[in-house]
Amino acid sequence: MTLQPLNPAVLLLRVSYGLTCVLLVTSLAYADEIDLNGSWQASATPACGSYISVVQITEDVSTGTFSRITTDCGTVVGTYGIWRLSGCDTDPVAGQVTGSGFAVPPSGMLVGELLFDPPVADPATGCGTTPVSRIVVESRLDGTITEDGGVGLRIDGQATVGISTSYDDQAQTCAVVDYGSVPLCTFIMLRNDVTPGSNVQIEPIEGTSLTFASVIGAGTATITPLTVPDGSLPANFHVLDVPLYFDVTTTATISGTIDVCLPYPDGNDDGFVDGTTPPIDESALLLLHEEGGVFVDRTTTRDTGSNVICAQTSSLSQFIYGAAGSTTTTSTSSTTSTTLPTTDLLPGRIIIIKPGTLANFVAKPATGDTFALPAGNPVTAGGAVRFFDVSATAGDESYALPNSGWKGLGNPAGAKGYKYTGAGTPADPCKVVLLKEKVIKGVCKGSGITLAPPFAGDVGVVLSIGTTDRYCAQFDDTDEAQNDATLTKRKNAPAPGACP
Repeated sequence: MTLQPLNPAVLLLRVSYGLTCVLLVTSLAYADEIDLNGSWQASATPACGSYISVVQITEDVSTGTFSRITTDCGTVVGTYGIWRLSGCDTDPVAGQVTGSGFAVPPSGMLVGELLFDPPVADPATGCGTTPVSRIVVESRLDGTITEDGGVGLRIDGQATVGISTSYDDQAQTCAVVDYGSVPLCTFIMLRNDVTPGSNVQIEPIEGTSLTFASVIGAGTATITPLTVPDGSLPANFHVLDVPLYFDVTTTATISGTIDVCLPYPDGNDDGFVDGTTPPIDESALLLLHEEGGVFVDRTTTRDTGSNVICAQTSSLSQFIYGAAGSTTTTSTSSTTSTTLPTTDLLPGRIIIIKPGTLANFVAKPATGDTFALPAGNPVTAGGAVRFFDVSATAGDESYALPNSGWKGLGNPAGAKGYKYTGAGTPADPCKVVLLKEKVIKGVCKGSGITLAPPFAGDVGVVLSIGTTDRYCAQFDDTDEAQNDATLTKRKNAPAPGACP
């Protein structure tokens, strides 16, 4: 997941997963005969990065003037994750509606701010790895209202952005970007009011739906994408390379069941979920719900034509889609790994393959050299390690390294590399994977290791991180200690000329 430098009032949530990104505008305007009173959530087309929030609109429908108050500052998407804001502008903001058009502010630009506490060290802020505590931006919104019977249903428009200024944790300016006061992004706003009744359905974000069996008291409902989970996933459960959790909440008084439907990405209609390594077959996709600190499968339906998956629950919290490990294949993951950018070619120190017991490799750079740390962050993106016979005789296996098992080393986290810690079970065989400037290694154990020596060709190893990085080693038989049906052991291999 990548992002342009954050534009606080217009930072459109950039998630290339089929779900058009989320934003809740800092200002809106409404037509004088169209009733737009109530709560709204907005989604941005993937043209630039932005933030999500929720606003309450109070309009005088006789004049078309209104005020907007932000009720939830929401979150901001960055390179390394989705960051929850600690504050934003909550003062009323004026807007004006003329016919079916709206403008916020009525003229000129609006100055707004986003606050981060603790400060965020993310390149998307425009300040590289410098922690940012505040972003101030000039913006305005212009759009068109769609109504039914005098009630506004949605707003489609463009966001114009001027100067965006980022401040570090010492309140010093660390980035200034002038976007030229021209339309930068488009957005869609949808109502998120929940009214009393039976089988009440709303669409907070385009492509999503929430259906409440019974609403006793009015309120609102929101869907907020996040990258940090509130619970534990089942062992060997595979998610998007950049994990995406959907926090679903409501302030309404409800009873009975809730049906939650979310879109998933399959842009080329090949039947596999985009942004997954190894690829997930959409027919095996599951929608899990967090309950008591654990994610539980609550899938009810999959619409593979519309790329929508639904679950039914009796409460609301975080949701995530993915698949059990058995639904992925090493053959498709092998194809995927070869499409990633090559981050480093590794001199191999040792490789050991023992069927049903061990797959272990160590790589160290030449004296005086270092390995490049990944551009992506496995704490959010996850990864996989692949062991294979270049001649295909002994097999080809990939083991998932979910983001939940990774941690960043150093201060800030990731400055000195990353470490993965797994269960060492058949579903999660890799006990340790270490990615540092001076060493890259992996130790995978147990009955999940089903490679079948002897190796007729070189032993290939590819460590991939999300969709941004791969590290490649290739062990030939020049320094071979053993290669038979019980064990393959090779040492001291030079860095390959290219990824095998």
